[in-house]
Order: sequence, then C-alpha cells, then structure tokens
Amino acid sequence: MFKYDPLQKSNDEIESTFIIGKKYLEDILNRLEPKDGSTSNQCIIISGNRGIGKSHFLRMLYLRILKNNLLKQYYSPILYPEELFSVNSLYHLLVVTIKRIFDQIKKSGGINSQETKKLKKEFDDLCKVRFSGKKEEKDNKRIEIENKFFNIINKLYSYNGKKYILLLENLQQLFGNQLSQRDLKRLRGYMQENPDTILIIGSAVAIFDAVENYGEPFYNFFIWRKLTGVNQNEVIDFLKKQASVRNDPEIINKIDNYKSEIEVFRILTGGNPRLILFIYDLLKEKDELFTNDILKKITELTPYFKDKTEKLSGVQKLIIGELCCGMPAKTPSEIANNVNKSVGVISETLKRLKTEGKLRKVDLKSGQNIKSSETFYNISDYFYRIWYQIRQSVSVEDNLSWMAELAVLLLDKEQLQERTESKNLKLRPVYEKALELSESTSFVNRISQLKEVSETYGESYEVKLYEMFKNAEWKNILEITEQMIEKKEKLGIAYFYRAIVHSSNEKRDYQKSIKLFKKAVEIRDDYLEAWNNMGNVYVEMGKYKDAIESYKKAVEIRYDWPDAWFNVGYAYTEMGKYKDAIESYKKAVKIKDDHPEAWYNLGDAYANIEKFNKVLPAYKSFIKTSVKYEAFNIQAYNAIKSICDQFINESESLEKITDKNSTLKTKLLSIGELIIINKFNGVENIVDNIFKKVEGLKLDKIPVPELKVLYFYLMFETILRLNNKSGEKNPVLSARYFLRTSCLLKNNRNLQEMISEFIINYLKNTDKSDIDIEGLQNIFDEWEKMDVRLPESVTSLSKAIQDPDSRTAQVWSTDPLFREIVEMLKSDK
Repeated sequence: MFKYDPLQKSNDEIESTFIIGKKYLEDILNRLEPKDGSTSNQCIIISGNRGIGKSHFLRMLYLRILKNNLLKQYYSPILYPEELFSVNSLYHLLVVTIKRIFDQIKKSGGINSQETKKLKKEFDDLCKVRFSGKKEEKDNKRIEIENKFFNIINKLYSYNGKKYILLLENLQQLFGNQLSQRDLKRLRGYMQENPDTILIIGSAVAIFDAVENYGEPFYNFFIWRKLTGVNQNEVIDFLKKQASVRNDPEIINKIDNYKSEIEVFRILTGGNPRLILFIYDLLKEKDELFTNDILKKITELTPYFKDKTEKLSGVQKLIIGELCCGMPAKTPSEIANNVNKSVGVISETLKRLKTEGKLRKVDLKSGQNIKSSETFYNISDYFYRIWYQIRQSVSVEDNLSWMAELAVLLLDKEQLQERTESKNLKLRPVYEKALELSESTSFVNRISQLKEVSETYGESYEVKLYEMFKNAEWKNILEITEQMIEKKEKLGIAYFYRAIVHSSNEKRDYQKSIKLFKKAVEIRDDYLEAWNNMGNVYVEMGKYKDAIESYKKAVEIRYDWPDAWFNVGYAYTEMGKYKDAIESYKKAVKIKDDHPEAWYNLGDAYANIEKFNKVLPAYKSFIKTSVKYEAFNIQAYNAIKSICDQFINESESLEKITDKNSTLKTKLLSIGELIIINKFNGVENIVDNIFKKVEGLKLDKIPVPELKVLYFYLMFETILRLNNKSGEKNPVLSARYFLRTSCLLKNNRNLQEMISEFIINYLKNTDKSDIDIEGLQNIFDEWEKMDVRLPESVTSLSKAIQDPDSRTAQVWSTDPLFREIVEMLKSDK
C-alpha cells in the first residue's frame, strides 16, 4: 500500500479531503485567538492510530493559521516532515527549527534585512563549530551553542513579533527516544522562561512517559485531543471527495450503491482513512467480495502492517500472533498458556499494548463458559488480523479461515446457507466454513466484539470524565473531581463536571449546578461548554432570561456555533418572543444550513406569528436536511396540514401535475400538496404516469430533494390513515406510493431501512390497543405484489407489541435485537 503523505499533496487537495478532527481544528483555532493581546501558551498533542489523519490535521492547521487574518498577525507556524530521522538531540532540533524559520523568512522576502542577514550569518557560523575533547567538554560546548541558538530564536521573534508554532509529528518518538532527559528539561525550561516565543502542537500515536508520568520533563504540559476514525456519514463523504480529487466520477454511484458494505468495512478498519483508501480500490473492482483479487489487494497492505509488526518486542509479537489467529478475543491466562509465558508478564504487556492502542479490552457477557471475572483482549485493527493470517497461510485451507471469519461478520446464517448452495465452486468452501463458525456461540460472541468502537486510551481528565458522563457514572465523576479540587488540578473542568452531575442525576439539584457552573466560568471565562450547559439548566428551571444571557456568552466566545444560536432561539420561543427566536434560528441555519431542528423550530415560530408564507419553506428545509425521520416528526407533518389552506390551492396543484410544461420537480411537489390537503385519492392515474417518468430517469437526474419531501408526506399520511386521523382513508394507496418513492431514493438510503422507519414510526405513534394488524397486513400484501418481501422479524413487530404472549412474539423475542427494539418501542409510549 502506498504511503500517504499530506506534505506531498496540494493545498486544495488537503482542504478538500479533510474529514477527521474538524471539531478539534476549530477548538485549537479558537484557543489560539489572542485574549487581550496575549497569545496562547497551551501546548497540544493530537493522538491517534497510524493512518488516522494526524499529518493531514497538522497540515490543515498550518494552512488555516496562514489564511486567518487575525492569527497570522500573531503566529508563524513551522511545518516539519513526518519523520525527523536526523534529530537525535536538542542541538539538532534547534538547527532544523531555525533553518525552517529562515526558509519562511526567505519566502516572505524578509531575508534581505540587515538584522536578518546578520543573524543568518551568525547561525551558519555556529553550525560549522565542531565539538572536540572529552565528553564533558563536548557537552559544555554543545550547551553553549544551544543557548546561542535559543538567543537567535528570541531575536527572530523580536523582529517579527510572531510566536513560532512548532508543528511536530511523532512526539512519542522524538520525546520518548530521540531526545535525552537533559534535552527535554532544557527545552521545557526555555519555553517556560520565554512563553511568548514558542508553542508546540504535535502528534503522537499514543500517550507516552515523557508527558504522562509525574516527574517527567513535560508532565502536565500538554492537553490531549484524540482523533478517532470516520463515522458512518463521514466515510461516504471521504470516499466521494477522493473520487472527486482523483477524477473518478463512476465511483460515486458505486459508493451510493454499496453503503451497507462500506459501513461494515468502516467498522472493521476502525474508520482509519488510510485503510479506507483500500476500500476505494475495492470499489473499482467488479468482482465479488471474496476473490483472489481481494486477497492480492490485502497483501498490498504489507508495508504498512509490516512496519507495525517489526517495532514490537518479542513478547508483544507473541501476544499479537495469538490474538490474530484462532479465537478473536482471549484472556491473559489463555494467551499465557499458549505462548508458555507467565500470566504476570503477559498481563503487563497486554496493558502496555492497550495503552498504545494496539489492543482493546472487551466485555463479554458472563455465562456460556465465560466467568464474570475474566478479562478479554482483542486486536484494535481487524484488518491487521486478516493481513496477519494471510501472511501466515501455507495452504488453501489457511486462507479459508480469514475469509470465513470475515463472512461471519458480513452475513447472517440464512445468507451463509444460501451461499453454500451457490454454483460458484471456488467460494462454496468459504461459506461452508463460515456456516460452521457461526454455529459456535463462543466464537460468534467473541468476534462480535470486533464491531465495537475501540476504547479511549491515554485519556486526559476531560476525556475520562466525558466517558463517565456518557455512562451516567455520577459517583465516579464526583470522586475524581473531588481529588482534582484537592490537588488544585484542572479546577475549571472539575467544577464543570460536578455541575453536570447535579443537573443530570436523579436528585436534579439545579441551584447547586448553577453555582458550580459559575465557579467554572470564573476560573475560565471562555469556557464555552460551561456557559452553554448553564443555559440549559436555567431553561430547566424556567429562568429563560438567565438562560439567554448564558447562551449569548457562549456565542460571544464562538459566534459560529449553530447549536448555541439554536439554544438562544429555543429560550426565546419558551418566553413567547417569537420574533427574537426567529432571528436566532436564522443565525443557526445561516451557519449550518443542514440543521433540521433549527429549520423545524423556525417554521414553528413563523406559524406562531402567522407568517404562513415563510412557514412551508422552513418546514421543507427541515424535511430535506433530516437524515432520518423520527416519531416526533409527525408533529411537523400535522403542523403543515394545519396551515395548508394558507398556501395551497387544489385547482392550482391539479393544474401543475397535468400541465405538460411543468417540470417533474414541480409535479412531485404538487403531488405532495394534494396529499397534505386530503385530495390525493382519485388522481392515481395521473400520479402513476408521473412516477413512470421519474422511474425512467438516469440515476443522476432523479430529483432527490423533491422526493424526500414526498417520502416524508407519504410516510406520515399513511400512519394517519392507519389511525383514522386523516381526511382520506385507504392507507394501502398512500403506502403503495410511499414504497415507490422509497425505491427511487434507495441510492440515497437503504430501502429496508426506510420501510423499517415507517413501521417503527407507526408503532411509536399508536397505542398498543389501537395497532391495526389487519391494515398493516394489507400494506405488506400490497408491497409483496410490488415484489418487495419484508423479513418476518420486521412484520412481526406489531404482533409482538400487541400481544407479547403470542407464539410469534415469544419465538421472535429469543432474538436479542428484536427484543431490544420491542422494549424500546414499549418504553417510548
């Protein structure tokens, strides 16, 4: 696999393909903004696995600083190569740094000034000095030269008045191996004595001793930000941007067609962009997933994975080898027995590998021969496991193992059974082996953990507390923050999370929460999250004026934060000040035009002041920007219906759908208008002809935004008809066109997902006693006539909710996912 190097990419390509770390980039840029004329002194480390995008992030930060009119007046960013092989001391680091500073001055045309010329000559002369004599003499001479180098940096700073931001990569290597303790102490000492001169923003694969352990030179000197892999939406965006940059337009349709497969690979790779480029190559192939071509492509990853393997110690290699073969998750005892090492040695090494992000600890349910006291580990990077097995293969049977394992993750038992009957003789053994593995409860239980998001490692206080907050570990948060307060460490963060606990736990002591938020912002008046959350608590207390003051403090700190403007608008809405709310919601959507909640509330606010001509555009923007339609969205549909007579004329809508000169977009929107005003039944022949025209279009010509509006209307109209709450009857009719619309949108979303969305929304909006089993079955029968067969698990949901003791309900409730959905639907009622 090629080595991805952002330093070799154009600025346009860097910006157009930047995906990972956007929120951290904005956070760092905000931190760098001068406060009362003073620059930031906070050093930062961006961590993450190899290939996650750290180099890309630093290059992007470099470009953004240079493009920011304010920041470029105060800072001069210095970009270094990914590997500083020649740097093995502070002396060499200073030489490289000063050379890069002079290079920047030369590019800006400032090298000809008398002061700069004189300094450049002094620097060149110092670089020619050779160290001779005994070790002590050499060391003293080196220190003397280093001091002169520091003095040159100080003078360069005094000439241009800009702080130098050193954008250093692989700090774990530079600080952990290449620079001595003496070097690190001298560097930190200089930075503390000259806080306005140098700032370090670097990258590392994981936390390391020089910055983590008490007593180390850079202990408590950096804040950490961990990059994680791309999420489900970002991976699609990332691949499409790659297609655009590489001028591969034919790949874009493939990306849309294989979203579910891409999602599986995203999970397996941990969302690692460098490995997702491997997916891009797969998309260019037309063969099935399990072919010799894919086998060859995976071996292209050898340079990347081999580099990871060669840097492991002997015991680490033994552990990695064990976890790459056989059971995908093992206990320290199992590994120790297999490699003939003590459990103590294995346990310590496992902890180290987990800290470095190579392994992760997983929790398996007790029972099925698994004790609650047992701890399991597996490989963080599943593709590494596949690569390792391929490299260890000596026969066709060996290759079957990894391909079968991948098949277990990709396919369910029914799909595997179908494929064992395939005519493809080459692939049949793979599926037979996979079916055999899927029968092993222990194997499936362990391998399913590979789909879990990897744990955070090397966490800062902030990351640890955030994880505890997500898991509602209130007691643990209070214990840790109490220790922080006693040690006087990160007091702002400590008070912030204590405030969160008192506003979120069962007791809900809002007064105490407000006092703690105020302490947090007293310590750090630019604490964005504290101001915003204080506003949320004031809203809970009904103190909307105070809430607005808090939210406005947040937007003063970060004006381009759409959620804060949304919160301002919400507080104004609760006060009945709709005009003020409208202005706030407009600011939110101006910053982020795909903010569905802001568009919905904007439409609601317009309706309250009877500006009906502006209500529908806002609601339509809400419909178009929503990724999925949750149950509460039926409120939006009913809101549109309640004001439809203000902007819809039946005869005009009919004229538009029959007019030969009307565009298909206009016709689709007019169909939606007839649905809204309960005049849809009776125009099926006309609608059929319009749908046939849309269905005959090429993929890139289909009017997706208009279809999304129609999809929304038809889904909730069908639900209202099933519940006898619409002006028209016959839910089968609207359901028929709902399915046709869904089929047209299936390149944007999975058809199965859209149908499930309809069923779940119906169940959530219907009391258990009112579920119309017969009506639903009529809809399912209609869909089957249209050659769409639903899985029995989906069609059984309504029966299970209506009669949980029925045979259907009890049989399907043995499936944990089905049971979870049923419980979710019950709890939401």
